[in-house]
Amino acid sequence: MPVVLGNICWLYVPIVMRVLCQAIVVPPRSFFSKFDIPRLVRKELFFNAPDSRQALRDMYGDVRMLCEDVGLMNPFALLLWRICKINGQRSTATVAAVTRDRSEDLHEGFVT
Repeated sequence: MPVVLGNICWLYVPIVMRVLCQAIVVPPRSFFSKFDIPRLVRKELFFNAPDSRQALRDMYGDVRMLCEDVGLMNPFALLLWRICKINGQRSTATVAAVTRDRSEDLHEGFVT
C-alpha cells in the first residue's frame, strides 16, 4: 500500500463502517410507513436507546481489533470512532481460538 494511502485509511474506516451499518441494519422508510410504525419508535429501536447503541458498538469489535493490528488506530481515529458512535472495546477472540472451537464442534458431530 502506498505510504500516502496508508496514512489516510484510518480516516475512512469508521465513516464507511457507520454508513454501511446504517444501510444494512436499518430497514427502509417504506417498511415503517407500510406497517405504521411511529418515527419515535424507529429512532429508539435503531441506535437511540442505550441497548441499541451498545449493540452497535459490539458489532465493530472485530473491525477495531483489525484496525489496531494493522496500525490504523491513532488518537484522531479514536475520535472519529467516537463521533460515529461506534467506539468501544476491541474483540478479544483470536483467529486460533475461533478455528479451534469450530474444529471441536465438527469433531463432536462425528461418531467414531
